[in-house]
Amino acid sequence: MHRVGAIPRAAQSGIPFILNTGRTVEHWHTRTKTGQVPILEKMSPSAWLEMNPRDAIRLNLKQHDKVTLVSRRGRVPNLELRITEIIAPGQVFMPFHFVETNANQITQSAFDPISREPNYKQCAVKVESAMEKK
Repeated sequence: MHRVGAIPRAAQSGIPFILNTGRTVEHWHTRTKTGQVPILEKMSPSAWLEMNPRDAIRLNLKQHDKVTLVSRRGRVPNLELRITEIIAPGQVFMPFHFVETNANQITQSAFDPISREPNYKQCAVKVESAMEKK
């Protein structure tokens, strides 16, 4: 791990987006408890990626397409794309609750020099159509 600098810049070396990871209302942490609750699991059974419509149009992606998220550190395949105005252009969002699509596989290994807390919240990523890789 290395010290945290500025939030990672996008548009470097073909990695044009900033990924923000976070919680959903249906699940808590890695779903060890909430994953056992049928109604919550039915409402949110798997991870997804949210993207602004302008970015989706630029990448020729459509609602519910399967995409792969790629960073310098790794990749998370087979995410359902959700297109929404809630996400700013140049950014994407993915929940971190799902071990099958572990967001921490692609986030940076930086940490805060005082608290030693890792920065698993954001990193630079690119989005690829999962259909291209078949």
